[in-house]
Amino acid sequence: MYSIPLLKFVFDRKHVAKGDVEASIELRATLNYRQTYFATGIKVKRKQWHDGTIINRPDAALLNLTLEKLMRNVREVVNEMLDEGTVDIFAIRDRLKRKQTGVVSFVEFCDRRSKERQHNLSADSKQRYDRFMKFFVSWGGIESFADVNESSIIAFDECLDKKGMKPYSKWNNYHRFLNSFIIDAIREGLMPRNPYLHVRIKKEKSMGGIGKYLSPEEFNAIKEVGLTTDSLRRVRDVFVFQTYTCMAYTDLRAFRASHITEVKGMKVYVGQRAKTGQTFTVPLLKEALAILTKYKNKLPIISNVKYNEYLKVVAQAAGIDKPVSSHWARHTGATLLLNEGIDLKIVAKILGHSSTRITEQVYAKLLDETVVDEMKKFEEKQKKITMDARNDKKWAEILQYAREHATGEGMHKGYRWLQDAFEEYFNNHEERVEKGTMWSFGGQSFSDHNRTVFAAQIARALRYNEHGYEGPRLNDEQFEKLTDTLQWIKENPKVERELGR
Repeated sequence: MYSIPLLKFVFDRKHVAKGDVEASIELRATLNYRQTYFATGIKVKRKQWHDGTIINRPDAALLNLTLEKLMRNVREVVNEMLDEGTVDIFAIRDRLKRKQTGVVSFVEFCDRRSKERQHNLSADSKQRYDRFMKFFVSWGGIESFADVNESSIIAFDECLDKKGMKPYSKWNNYHRFLNSFIIDAIREGLMPRNPYLHVRIKKEKSMGGIGKYLSPEEFNAIKEVGLTTDSLRRVRDVFVFQTYTCMAYTDLRAFRASHITEVKGMKVYVGQRAKTGQTFTVPLLKEALAILTKYKNKLPIISNVKYNEYLKVVAQAAGIDKPVSSHWARHTGATLLLNEGIDLKIVAKILGHSSTRITEQVYAKLLDETVVDEMKKFEEKQKKITMDARNDKKWAEILQYAREHATGEGMHKGYRWLQDAFEEYFNNHEERVEKGTMWSFGGQSFSDHNRTVFAAQIARALRYNEHGYEGPRLNDEQFEKLTDTLQWIKENPKVERELGR
């Protein structure tokens, strides 16, 4: 009679592995012609199992490590029994449960599942899994399967509360992932029950875009703000294009100018949503086409993480104290369309929603007739204000002086004429802002921020034909000369005016 059991991994004991059908790997313990099997929670195809080792899988190393860990734990239990004088292979399972609940830790299981689920997902979806795992591991409240209970779920929720998250964000970005991993573990026999069934976690529905959109005035400030680097200007341009097309970031990243067609004399982009596979159709407004032309039909897309980081800088420069991110563009664009009275069915088509029901749910609070009417009035007022500003004769005069100074042409070669015009226009503009008859530069009236934005608008007008200027552009040398002068003017406001013209 033997006193030490024979331990061996067995594949497909029930003979179900055929073709692409996966079968279980089990650990068999044999002692004195009696056998018992231990589930590993691992299934592979026949071609992925060779001589007791998992092969031909990207996660083979992790899975083999899991098998080794189970074998080591069973041997430790057997050695404990030997020390006690009696080996009972049918008591090993209970000893293992007391020793540890699973063959791998729950964190290891989640990490493996996370990597498996990311296969063929969009970059944005992959980042969601990575963000969850990073936070979950750093929290550290759950390590083993035994730790997964009602108390730990509540502790996890309280930790998310301390981060200031809303119920919708907590569930969709964190609890949803944890719950799905628990369900997977139960299906593989690694856990007996789901504690989420006994804990009430608020799943408050999203307010859609109601709190994540820019007003027309704020969007205009984004478009108009002067930015100090090309990187920020590119991000701003992409955001403006994204707003006018209502695209999600993943669809924006997949944008190809070759998908643009012409319908009744208007350029139209037809794409397919990466998230749902739903076709969307976007008529391209002139503002969006101008940005495409500027970048020769290839948008300067960067990673979503960097894009969101830079957008917050752009928003801050425009005097907007909101956590603007890429998805704000989609909500802002849809909000502007709905407030302009565009039919809900058309907006749904542009957004790539499979039905107007989804659009109604997301933007329900914006569909109130009174709100729409008031916003339309506000929009028309903004258009009129903007038109008045662009037609201001003083603005044209400033651009004339600025160009003459930069190029050395005409009688206004010195900076004094430009300085006088700058001060006169700026002071008049800020006074009109305080009276509510002029759009703002984004900051407090007469602030250094507003002087900086105004100077940047002058420079950009002459450099890039923006803000209503359509004359000859400045070259690099002329642009540098003008920006140096404007930098001095904005930093040295005149106390006493000496126009003398």
